[in-house]
Amino acid sequence: MIVLNGSTQRETVGAGIRQGTRTPPLPGREDVLNLLGPAPWAYRLVDPYGEAHADQHGPIPVIGILHAWVRLVCEERRWNPPQPTIEANALWLADERRHQWIVRQPWVGDYHSELDALIRMVRATTRVSPRRRPVPQPCPRCDALLLTEVDHELYVGCGGCEARFTREELALGARLTWALLNAA
Repeated sequence: MIVLNGSTQRETVGAGIRQGTRTPPLPGREDVLNLLGPAPWAYRLVDPYGEAHADQHGPIPVIGILHAWVRLVCEERRWNPPQPTIEANALWLADERRHQWIVRQPWVGDYHSELDALIRMVRATTRVSPRRRPVPQPCPRCDALLLTEVDHELYVGCGGCEARFTREELALGARLTWALLNAA
């Protein structure tokens, strides 16, 4: 969210060119403002005529995707919803008790797909992508020096055998290798 909020500033490229339009320019980037803005509430109680979808141009804002999942969980579990902000909805969904319940539902695949698409959309809009860095350690499974870590991921992957390890597992593998070398 910090990167998305920081990306609202208009971009300037090239030399200052004087242009005239009938309307003043937007105070920020339209694509970022669209993601941060309010979402059309497309359910019958709020949208009795079924025209809310026509109010939105571009992708659904972040709050629209998060709040739809919050509503689903609240309806099924009869929990109280959070405040209608992006941060409150994200924290509410990430709560350990709720998350444990969500991952056991039959629709968890759709939930994962939508949140993954949302993260990709935010990264594409803000032009921030996670970096992939090599890990200077051999793979515990195949001994290849092909381990890489990606920002914000829990696992380190091997390009040789496609295995994935936590950082604790890699540390344990390094200790075992060191013990075997010292024993020999």
